[in-house]
Amino acid sequence: MKKVWFPEAVRIMMVFLFTYTAASKLSDLTHFRLLLGKSPLVYGFAGTISWALPATEFLLALALCFKCTKAIAMDAAFFLMSLFTVYVFTMIHYSVDLPCSCGGVISAMSWPLHLAFNVVVTLLCGAAIVYPEPEKLLNINKQRIAQ
Repeated sequence: MKKVWFPEAVRIMMVFLFTYTAASKLSDLTHFRLLLGKSPLVYGFAGTISWALPATEFLLALALCFKCTKAIAMDAAFFLMSLFTVYVFTMIHYSVDLPCSCGGVISAMSWPLHLAFNVVVTLLCGAAIVYPEPEKLLNINKQRIAQ
């Protein structure tokens, strides 16, 4: 059976992304909680989010590693990335103060670049779910053209 590379590449990318961001947040949990507390959108839930978000990211990364859970984990990853994207968009357009509580290299991005990054990752994740075998899609289109 032919190996389908696209969804697998996206799945592996999501494993690394979620593991990296969760580890970055947990490496300085106090700072992460402090920055969340400065966010006008989530300040009331900063304590809960500061541990629940990295835990969720780690669990999703783990679930993406197993055949029996990777499909639902990809759906959850798409949902979480969509939430992150909406959060960044909202912060850019409706917040005066923009504290970035993201971890690692991502926290060094500008807010517009962070939004673009999130949109691209979310679209890749969605595409891997909707078109798990792009090779088959291309073959269908070739068959239609040949007819």
